[in-house]
Formats: sequence, structure tokens, C-alpha cells
Amino acid sequence: MDIETIHRLTLARHLYDLGSASSRSANDIHLFSAVNLFQDAVESFLVAVADHVGARKQGKYLAFIYHYTKVNRRVPAEADIQHFFNVISPTVHQMILTLEKSGFISRE
Repeated sequence: MDIETIHRLTLARHLYDLGSASSRSANDIHLFSAVNLFQDAVESFLVAVADHVGARKQGKYLAFIYHYTKVNRRVPAEADIQHFFNVISPTVHQMILTLEKSGFISRE
């Protein structure tokens, strides 16, 4: 494992620990902060894993899908992904198929 991946994993753990500490507060601002820290920890972890397995682009798509779903309470359409990454439709479709084959996502 390279040093950059180790740093990302360390960052993910640190963000998780901060979120965990903030989540124990009764203060609404601390709870809001905890949610953001947990989301950042997940994103950092996903990027580190994607880098480690040589799938950085897949990690970016997974992070986008994760955050889009959390914010919008629905999964993004392929057009949403296309607009975000400024790519053509077949590129998005192929990535979705790759993510499905890899077991990262499933369509319902």
C-alpha cells in the first residue's frame, strides 16, 4: 500500500473519530457537524480504497452517487452523473455497468 493511500485512510479514521465525538453532543450544531464529518470520512475511505485497487475513477463515481443520494434522497439518473462529470452518455453507462459487475452498486 502506498503512502498516499495510507494518508487517506488515516484521514478517514480521523474524520470518523471527530464525527463520533461530535455525535455524542446534545447540541444541534455538533450533531450537524457529526453528519458532515461522517460523510467526509466515507468519501475519504472510498477514494483510498479506489486508489488501492487502481480504480480511482470508479471511486469518484461511487462518491458522487453516495453524496447525491444522501442530499437528494434518490439515486442519480445517468444524466445527473453525465452532467456532473461532463462526459458523454455512453461513458456513464459503461461505468454503471462496471460498478454493477464489480458488486459496488445494484439497480432496483
